[in-house]
Amino acid sequence: LVWASGGAFVWWVHRDRRGSAGAPSVIREIVTVALGVAAAAVVALVGAATALYAMLRVLVETAAPLGSRLDTLPIGLALALVGAAVWLLHARSLRAGSGGAQLAARLIVSTLGLASAATGIGMLVATALDAAGAQIERSATLQLALAGVSVLAVGGPTWWRAWQPRSSDVAGGAGSTARRVYLTVVFGLAALVGLIAAVVVLTQVVDVAVSGVGADRLLRQISRPCGLFAATGLVAGYHALVWRRETAAADVAA
Repeated sequence: LVWASGGAFVWWVHRDRRGSAGAPSVIREIVTVALGVAAAAVVALVGAATALYAMLRVLVETAAPLGSRLDTLPIGLALALVGAAVWLLHARSLRAGSGGAQLAARLIVSTLGLASAATGIGMLVATALDAAGAQIERSATLQLALAGVSVLAVGGPTWWRAWQPRSSDVAGGAGSTARRVYLTVVFGLAALVGLIAAVVVLTQVVDVAVSGVGADRLLRQISRPCGLFAATGLVAGYHALVWRRETAAADVAA
């Protein structure tokens, strides 16, 4: 209560009494997007995934003690609620600003949701390979699967909602150009990470083939890079298709 009261007072004084009136609008929007939206969204997504993971453990891991399954639920709920409150407050304040700030905030949130969803997909693929290789105990495999489901369930809807175009975006060519630049950057990063993961997988396959060890060891060694490759492949493929579609639509409109 002391920290919350003191921090809220300092924030109110500098934002509503002193900072908001005198600061240039561009600086205000940059700080709002970076801290009020992006940082708060990270806290909210991490908290929501943590809370969902704890609740899934309660439903699935019936043999484990209830206390151990609920140990991360309080901090997860706290992070989710506080992060979401700060995020929504600053996202609403951007509605009175420029369209560029609104679009930048939504693209950043889309990136965070996409990274979360891709991480969940990679974890599920790695879980499937671990289970096939029977290299880790069942409880660890189950926890990894539940973590992947939690991260995917939180990140997927967040990405989809933030990514969909809205009338509040920058109208005309500026908004379309920003989206195409975003698509290009995401595709390039995903393709680069996927290429590195593919090289790691091939290296491990060659190493196992030369050393002559069993298939179980191979599955254990390639489960994580295969999960990463699958997730980044989906991300790169989707954004490449969207880029081609939106570029073709822009050329027709021109």
